[in-house]
Amino acid sequence: MPGVMRRHAFALYCLLLSLFAVLAAECVLIPQLYGLPRATLLAGFAATPGEMVDGQRINRLGFTGDDIRLEKPAGTVRVLVLGSSTMFNRHMGERLKQALQQKTGKTIELLDAGIRSHTTRADVVKLQLLAPYQWDVVLFYNGINDLWANHVLPEDFHEDYRQLDPWNRRNLLLDNSLLARYSYNALHGKIQPQPRYQFVFPKKPYINAANFASVPAFAGHLEQIIATSKKSGAKPVLMTLAFHLPDNYSRQAFLDKSLDYSNPDNYDSRDVYNWGPPDFVREGLSRENAIIRDMAKKYDVTLIDVDAKMSGQGRWFGDVCHFNDAGVDVFTALVAEALQESLATK
Repeated sequence: MPGVMRRHAFALYCLLLSLFAVLAAECVLIPQLYGLPRATLLAGFAATPGEMVDGQRINRLGFTGDDIRLEKPAGTVRVLVLGSSTMFNRHMGERLKQALQQKTGKTIELLDAGIRSHTTRADVVKLQLLAPYQWDVVLFYNGINDLWANHVLPEDFHEDYRQLDPWNRRNLLLDNSLLARYSYNALHGKIQPQPRYQFVFPKKPYINAANFASVPAFAGHLEQIIATSKKSGAKPVLMTLAFHLPDNYSRQAFLDKSLDYSNPDNYDSRDVYNWGPPDFVREGLSRENAIIRDMAKKYDVTLIDVDAKMSGQGRWFGDVCHFNDAGVDVFTALVAEALQESLATK
């Protein structure tokens, strides 16, 4: 009997030791290793604090822009930017903040959560993570990366875009355990060894085999962004996505720089086939922009129709969707003008 009790006590000791090790890894070791809060690590859509990317410092929250705290300083207007490379490139956050301050005369705090390759699904998760930070305005400008989600067989399409990146898969366990999350991501990579997001054509075999299934998914993500923004007390602002695809576009013409894009420094220059054939991208972006306009009307949300103002103007684009420096100036001025009155009264 004493031997049985000793074995039981030892088993309990081992169990408690294992639980302590798990808790230490979950709450201390892994967050210290990556230098981010545990909640941010569980969300999965952030960069490494302290890194310099294209001359932009990644802040303690894993994004660019102001290193904000939960409590908003008095007299400050706080702006959150959601998007991908179009909102990250060429110091977009810094330049947008400057334009807003000059136009409104207000003290602006701006966090740019735009990260390269992000989709609207990532925007939903980022906003849920950042919602407590007392935003006055949430700016949304995204869409082209969602088109990647269509290049699978219909049965492999998922509205949460898990086919693109295992971080998109969410459930109770994955949302609360770093060990479970990292194990799942690693296993997913072994089961489905493919690029996490980029699909270079024409090598990908299932070009739009899901037949624009990402478009209703895009609408659902947008509704979540609007609802979460309003619930947190922020004013959501939707922007259509501007793009430029000349009628004579071809991959060779793009590589030869014989199209009317203006990108002398060749910064983050992307052939449209990175997302898909030109006609597919035109159709996909047109459908998404129609949804953005409809959502703005349906939910009485401010709309900045960047597509109507800037699309088709090669002098403002370095490729299909990325602005050059002149384009950034036009874009930031357009946003500042549209928000001048509402921000000035904050």
